[in-house]
Amino acid sequence: MKDYSQKHEHGKTGLLGSAEKVEKTDARIAALGDIDELNSFLGLAETLCKSGEVKNELRRLQGEMFRAGAQMAGSEGKKIGEEGVKGLEGKITGGSAGLGKVSRFIYPSVSAGGAALHVCRSIARRAERSVLRASGSEELNAYFNRLSDYLFVLARIENKFCGEKEEEWKG
Repeated sequence: MKDYSQKHEHGKTGLLGSAEKVEKTDARIAALGDIDELNSFLGLAETLCKSGEVKNELRRLQGEMFRAGAQMAGSEGKKIGEEGVKGLEGKITGGSAGLGKVSRFIYPSVSAGGAALHVCRSIARRAERSVLRASGSEELNAYFNRLSDYLFVLARIENKFCGEKEEEWKG
């Protein structure tokens, strides 16, 4: 397998399992790019985090990004549905239990892993918008919405694990 296609596709590309070529500016391609970017940053965050619990979750989430990307590209395989959304909601509730209440914005720059997770959180928000624009999928939209909330919780867990105190914005 080569690392490049050797084809100049004149601004078009294919989607999973389809002979149809779409414009590289198509909303589905943009959403796939956002999901791929998030997956890459999840990998970066995994290398920066110290908490084994957080690292394990990030690896699991990377697998979910492959599934979400395949779903966006039209795969008929296992889809992220309501169970994925409910699973994230349970993890948010469970992960938040050991953290203090946040009543203001917090600066996203405490530990290296925590800061990387805040970057992931903001990319997840963009992916949420892209996915909704491209597919209209309420389930994928809800999944990325909850994912960004979960990444916020993971950032707080990582910061706490590293013994770092979060700083609230006073503005």
